[in-house]
Amino acid sequence: MIKRVNTFISIFIKVFKTYCDVFVGTISSIIGVYFFFASNSIKISRQSISMVDSAQFTPKLVFGGIVIFGFFTAIKGIILVRNNRESYTKNAISKQDVDAFKRGFVALFSIAIFIFLIKPFGFIIAAILYMLFSMFFLSVRKG
Repeated sequence: MIKRVNTFISIFIKVFKTYCDVFVGTISSIIGVYFFFASNSIKISRQSISMVDSAQFTPKLVFGGIVIFGFFTAIKGIILVRNNRESYTKNAISKQDVDAFKRGFVALFSIAIFIFLIKPFGFIIAAILYMLFSMFFLSVRKG
């Protein structure tokens, strides 16, 4: 079972390393478009003097920029994949890459558990549990 999980993780890492710019550019563009249109629903408390004075201007500017940069990042990633297709297939995934992915996944999962434990146990107890788990699991052991 662990060998299958490690094989799946190594394939996932290889695909993500190959198409990283395409994934990141596409996802950031989609998120940027969503929040660009969501910024239309910002309630304006007073009449603005100009377009720049409006409460909707800065979010539209920021998320419009994210859409543009995400689009160019995705295009750059597609061009890199086309130019370097042979070198991507030769690269092997090491055991350290698989272990680093597992540790990162566990760290993200522990943050999610920490967030869900805040309400029933309170911030202090949940933070102590999270810190103990993080120190125990994510620390580097020598020897």
